[in-house]
Amino acid sequence: MTVDKAPAPLVLELGCGKGEYTLGLAKRFPEKNFIGVDIKGARLWRGAKTALEQNYLNVVFLRT
Repeated sequence: MTVDKAPAPLVLELGCGKGEYTLGLAKRFPEKNFIGVDIKGARLWRGAKTALEQNYLNVVFLRT
């Protein structure tokens, strides 16, 4: 997903951890785009890996 060109509404979750909530929302609302943000890369990796495995095209994770 290219966030800056995304036509759908954008939902931002700060402090997303492993991304369980972000992924759940992405699955439930495929018409929206989601960004999960966290400071811990190891936690984000789990969410990003799950998103890839489940082929979620409406979610990305960002380490800050």
